[in-house]
Amino acid sequence: MAERKRPLVPSTAPPAKVSAVSLIESTLLRRLCGHGAPSADQALAVVSLARGLVRAGASTADATQTPHGLYVSITPKADASHGEEVPLSAALVARVCSAFSAAELSARVSERPVFAPVIATHDAVSEALWCLRDWFARVRSLESECVRDQDVEGVHELRIAIRRARTALRWLESLVDSSELQEIHTHLRQLASLSGAVRDMDVLSTLLSKKSLAIAGSVDGLTRLRRARRPRMLALRKHLKSVPYLRACAGIERQLEAMVAQHALEPLGAKRSAKRAAGALFDRELRRVRKRLEGDLTVDEGYHAVRRQLRRVRDAIDLTGSALDKPRARWRARLHPVQSLLGAFNDAAVACTFFEQEADALPKLCRALAKRRVGLKSELATPLAVLAAMLMTASD
Repeated sequence: MAERKRPLVPSTAPPAKVSAVSLIESTLLRRLCGHGAPSADQALAVVSLARGLVRAGASTADATQTPHGLYVSITPKADASHGEEVPLSAALVARVCSAFSAAELSARVSERPVFAPVIATHDAVSEALWCLRDWFARVRSLESECVRDQDVEGVHELRIAIRRARTALRWLESLVDSSELQEIHTHLRQLASLSGAVRDMDVLSTLLSKKSLAIAGSVDGLTRLRRARRPRMLALRKHLKSVPYLRACAGIERQLEAMVAQHALEPLGAKRSAKRAAGALFDRELRRVRKRLEGDLTVDEGYHAVRRQLRRVRDAIDLTGSALDKPRARWRARLHPVQSLLGAFNDAAVACTFFEQEADALPKLCRALAKRRVGLKSELATPLAVLAAMLMTASD
């Protein structure tokens, strides 16, 4: 099944000749409805909300929907204080809440657009906090899409948002005392584990749908994958709807808001610019790639460790790319080929492990997967050697 391609987050810069109402309307529809088509009530409510926000002085807007309510942040045309509430009529609030089944609607002025690029000259701690808060909000906004489970991309984008939030968390931990951040770490790790179990089944289903594996047994293999996915998806859905999870999310959101608004965390050393701190984050993650390459590559887990660390380098570049210098930013394109090959190998290895118990029932499929895994492993020898040489040169 071909993957549907769409931007992860909407652009915050208005294109030429597009009114502010149209820009805000399209942004809110993408953020609140995701892949699904909005109902007539939702579409009309968003149009009314966009007009109301523009009348209140908004130039751009973004929204996040959580079980507690619908939250809108705007960037004003004129100067306005951060956190100031946007005046909206009671009728408009009621209409929007009814259309999206939200308990409340809160619209406030944001200090900057959601997912705005890191500003190199700003304080690194403030920028890391903004990134963490933005990506945690993105995680919350994808909860309802994952619970509905109408599209496998919902879980996929949740995984991406979790990874970016964890990257921002590692960046923040390198700048401040990390003792106050352990709860966020534990929360994201548990959510990553549950969503990863579901995503593995989706990836394997895509793998078995490839023409090269369209052999006798692949249909039975897909049936087994769907059967295995069901309890994993139920576990994820139960977790997302549980009271402890919602209570933890509310606590983390309050904690992050306090950190951003009141600068509750104190840097351990002298303040650094975001540009310098972003470079340090990238260098640290890249050094860890070299350590993973020195590990045991005779087992599948060794390759998976290298792939996981390369993904962390890519996430660090994507998170702080606007603050990175060009030589560091170019590493994303340089690492992409070997990362893609490692991803294909990991998918084949996971599939072999999953169907290991089905060797008697699905012999042809298991042989085809094993052959694919061995072929990809041999293909990786040269790219990994080249990568090791590149890292050696970069460290000199």
